[in-house]
Amino acid sequence: MNDETLTINEIYQSIQGESTWAGERCVFVRLTFCNLRCNYCDTEYAFYEGKKMPLKDIVDLVATFHCPLVEITGGEPLLQKNVLPLMSLLADAGHAGQRRGRQEPLVEHRPSHRARRSEIRNGIARRLRLVLRQSPSLRFSETLPRCLVLADLRSNRPAPNRGMDFSGQTRRPFSTPDAQVHLDANSARSVIRNRQMKADPKLWIVISRPDRLPNALVAADALRERFAGGIHLLREESKWWENANWQPYANEFTEVHAFRKIKTCRGLKDLPRLYRENVNRQREVGALPIDPDKDVLLCLAGLLGLGNAALSAHPNVYKILCVSPKAYSELTRRGDRARFRFTTSGWLQNRVVEPLAGVERTIHYKPRINPGGDGVRLRRLQKDPDELFDVIILMSNSGCESPLDTDDRIIPGRFPSIAELRDFSTKQNANNREDRRRRVIFFGTPFLLVRNLLPEVYVERLNRCLDYIRRHYANCDLIYRPHPVETNEAGRLKLEGFHIENDREVADLYFLRHFAEIAAVYSVSSTVSRTALNNGLNSYALWRCFPFSETQTKFFRKVMGDVSPEFEISDLTKPPVAYQDRQLRPDDGNSFSQALNRAVDMRSVGTHLRGVRQSNRG
Repeated sequence: MNDETLTINEIYQSIQGESTWAGERCVFVRLTFCNLRCNYCDTEYAFYEGKKMPLKDIVDLVATFHCPLVEITGGEPLLQKNVLPLMSLLADAGHAGQRRGRQEPLVEHRPSHRARRSEIRNGIARRLRLVLRQSPSLRFSETLPRCLVLADLRSNRPAPNRGMDFSGQTRRPFSTPDAQVHLDANSARSVIRNRQMKADPKLWIVISRPDRLPNALVAADALRERFAGGIHLLREESKWWENANWQPYANEFTEVHAFRKIKTCRGLKDLPRLYRENVNRQREVGALPIDPDKDVLLCLAGLLGLGNAALSAHPNVYKILCVSPKAYSELTRRGDRARFRFTTSGWLQNRVVEPLAGVERTIHYKPRINPGGDGVRLRRLQKDPDELFDVIILMSNSGCESPLDTDDRIIPGRFPSIAELRDFSTKQNANNREDRRRRVIFFGTPFLLVRNLLPEVYVERLNRCLDYIRRHYANCDLIYRPHPVETNEAGRLKLEGFHIENDREVADLYFLRHFAEIAAVYSVSSTVSRTALNNGLNSYALWRCFPFSETQTKFFRKVMGDVSPEFEISDLTKPPVAYQDRQLRPDDGNSFSQALNRAVDMRSVGTHLRGVRQSNRG
C-alpha cells in the first residue's frame, strides 16, 4: 500500500457535530472530488482543491492529533477507491472510536455509490460506521447490516447549521440497530425536484391547538397573494383536534402537516422515550421542503412544542412570531436562581434531551418556596425571542401596545379577527337562510369547582344576569354552552328560554362557523369573552356584577387586559351597548393583516439584523 495515494483537501481536528458521536473530539479527513451538487452543500471548495498524499502519510498525520475518533468526509469520499484501504489502516492503527469493545471509523457520504458500499459490507472495512446523507426524494429502500448504524442528516438543513450551533447544541443525531436508508436511484432527480419546489415562495404557519386555526386562516387570507408556492399549515396532534370540527377549513391551505405532541419527561426512566420522540419529530419537521432563501415561517403557536421544533429545524428561514404582550413578557421574564429552581423534568430536557435532539433549550422553573396561584412557574425558551425571530408582531386589542425598549423589528398590531377575512360575512350569509334568527351565547363557568364565591351567592347573581340577557334579546335564540369541566352547574341555574349546547367545540371554531349569526357573547369572567371581542363580536363580561374579592378583581382585570368600557357590564339596569364594527378591512388601522404584510416587507432588513445580532453574540 506504500504506492497508494488519495487526493486530500484538508485534515483537521474539531468537535463531532453529527451521528451518535456528537460532542466528541474528532479528526476529520476531507477528501477531494464530488460527483453531486447537493443544494445544502457547505464544502464546495472540496470539489477540486487538494493534493495527493500516500496512505501512510495520512495515517501518520492523523496520529499527531492523539485523537481516537476519525471521520472520513468530502466531497464524496467513496469516489476514490483507495479510501477503503485507508479505513482499514486507520482502524488497525487504533484511530477510531471505542464502543462495545469495537473500533469504528466514521465515513460521511451521500448514498449514490451502491457498489462501493457493497464492498464495505463484503468485508473490506468491516469496522466502518456510516454517516449517510439522505436523499430527499424517497424511491427505494435498502436495509443496512446490523453492524452499520445510520446517523441521519436532513438534506434540506441549511449548511451553516449542520453540526454545532452557536450555543454548542448538536443537530438531530439519530441511530437504530435496524436503520432503514431510503435511496433514489437517480441522484439528479431529487435535485430537480428541489429546484422545482424552490421556484415560488411558501408560507409555513405553525399552530398547536385548534383555537389558533382562525388566526391561521386570517394570516393565510392576508398573505396568499404574496406566496405563490402555497400556504402550509403545521399543527400538533392532540385530543383538542379530535374534538374540533376543523376539517372544513383544511382546503384553505395547500397542505396540512400533523406532528405528534410530545409529553413531558416524568423521570430518568422516561428519558429514552422523551429523547426518541423529540428526535423523531425533529427529523420529520426537518424533512419539510422549507427554502431558507424564499420561504417564511410564521409562528402562531406556543414556543415550547412544535414552534420550537420548527424554528430549530430551520434556523435560517425568515421567521415571524405573533404573540400577545402578556406572552411576550413571559418569554422574556428572568428567573432569579436564588428564588427559582429547575423542575426535574425541566432539568432533564434542558441538559440532556434538547441538546442531543438539536432543539433550542427551554427553561422550566418553579419557585423554591411556592406561594401558590397562577403564573408562579416560569416556562420559556432559554434564548429571548429577538435572538430567534426576525420580526415579532405584538398583538393587543388596541393594536398599539409595545415594550419600552422596542425597536423596528417589533410591530404592534391588533389581535387577528374573523372580521378581517375578505368576504367572509358574505359567504356566511349565503350559506344561511335569510330568516335565520340571530343567536346570543352565554359561556358557563365551573363555579362548583372553582368556588371563588359561595355557590348560593354565585347562582343568585348569575340568575340575575341570565334575566338581563332574556330581557334585552327577546328576538334572539339564547344558547348556554357549559364549561368543559362543569359538573351540575347548569342544573342549579334558571335557564328557561336557553338552549343548552354541550358539544364541547372549541370556542374559536364555534365563532368561525356562526360568525354571521352571533348577536352577542356573554360570560362571567371567561377568556372566551375576550376571544369573541378580538374576533369582532359584541362581547361582554359580567364579573363586575358579582361580589368578588379585591384579589380576584385584580386578577380579572389582568386577564381581560385593555378592553372597551362597554365590554364590562356592571349595571344590570342599563342595556348593553353594541360597540363592534364587523366591516373591519385588512388595510384598516393596525389590523393583524396589515402588521403581517409589514413584517414580510421587512424581510431583507430583518435577515440582516439577525446576522448582526449573531455576530455580536459571537
